[in-house]
Amino acid sequence: MTQIKSTKWGEMICCVLYHLVKISEFGYEFTIPMAVDALEAWKIFQQNGTPYTAQDVIKICAGLYYFSDDNETIRIRSPLLEHYLRHEEFGREYEELCTTAQMRYLCKPEFSNGACTSSNELRERFKNNRYLWYAASMLAPNLHQHIPESFMSDFMVLSSSQGSIDSYLQATNAWPFQDEVTYNELEESSEYWNAFTRGFRPLHLAVHLSDSAPLIHALVERGEELEGRNKDGQTALHIAAQSQGECNALRTLLACGSDVSAVDENGETPLSLAIVWGSVESVKLLFDYGADIRTVDEEALEMCTQEEPKIAKYLAERGIQMPSNDGTDDSSTFSE
Repeated sequence: MTQIKSTKWGEMICCVLYHLVKISEFGYEFTIPMAVDALEAWKIFQQNGTPYTAQDVIKICAGLYYFSDDNETIRIRSPLLEHYLRHEEFGREYEELCTTAQMRYLCKPEFSNGACTSSNELRERFKNNRYLWYAASMLAPNLHQHIPESFMSDFMVLSSSQGSIDSYLQATNAWPFQDEVTYNELEESSEYWNAFTRGFRPLHLAVHLSDSAPLIHALVERGEELEGRNKDGQTALHIAAQSQGECNALRTLLACGSDVSAVDENGETPLSLAIVWGSVESVKLLFDYGADIRTVDEEALEMCTQEEPKIAKYLAERGIQMPSNDGTDDSSTFSE
């Protein structure tokens, strides 16, 4: 790798190798058009400042990769090299470089017009922006590992445009795009172009992407509405309540005064979501800020008993009567 990095193509080769290693972890394939768009997103250009082309990638990287017959899909030739790169070479530095590039890519002006209005329109957007589905899909997983120093400022740019937020959410929930034929087949089986929740506000997005207390504080100071609702009627607190991590965002939203009793379009409160999808810590925090167990119906308690035994045990220790695990107890009374 030292020899590769020392060449004039070192940054380009390493960028492509990084994506090949990373994408294989999630069962996807990397293509040359994606590589070309990724290099531009990472601001990696030739020495004369011109973008790399598909032919450049094929020519320069011929000894390192296998190329499919149509020169689209790329794979690393050596399993030993791939193992070394994954475990020794591509660590925090590359993760942060990737996250920064993805954030800035998603802020491109062409995405600020909002989500596409049809499957065909989204297919054309993916076709013309080959890095889009990857950048959108991998952003949250990358942020859960490492948050780069530029994240706060980049997030403020992304979240300042409702169109950019909707475009990101649509792309991250859509089918992966590798070629038109495969994408069309996937859409025919199930239409995912419209499978995202509209109306995410900056606070919703912040909670979705990270568990950062400073980011929540910055957005509140910017004037973002704590009780802003998405199309499902959920506040940012509904999303944060489902946290299974350190609950920094949840704790901060509660401290800032977010309504613990807010009810969404499906009748769910932050507490009813937390006992099924969250953690003991998130449930404790909601109780600390006045959440009422009487807002939780029997179905949610049954799901909690079946899916989250640690939370169910904690609720029982608080004196809350829980359904039995075999579903025979149909009691709906609660006592604390």
